[in-house]
Amino acid sequence: MTGMAKNIFIVLGLATVAFAGYYMYTTQGSSVLNTDNNEAVMQNMLSNTQVFIQRRQELSRIDIGSATALFEDERFLSLVTYTDEVAEQPVGRGDPFAETGFLNNTTR
Repeated sequence: MTGMAKNIFIVLGLATVAFAGYYMYTTQGSSVLNTDNNEAVMQNMLSNTQVFIQRRQELSRIDIGSATALFEDERFLSLVTYTDEVAEQPVGRGDPFAETGFLNNTTR
């Protein structure tokens, strides 16, 4: 790479860093919450929290113990599977560093 190209890349890099810094500096002040909108946001959060608490209480009242009776039913226990068992296959090689038994013509 020539000296001129290096200088151009350095100047472009510095300009990019300067622009990113300026952008972050100017957007930092806009992240402060607006006090007029705070009350509406707070009320929305409180109502959503109340709905969450109500739904959690409803779910905690559900008894799952009686729902498992289905699995003890005679009709469920009499079901038969018609799948074939998969035969055990050897996995991998005994010695992964041993020769493979064929020549690789692409690398020599």
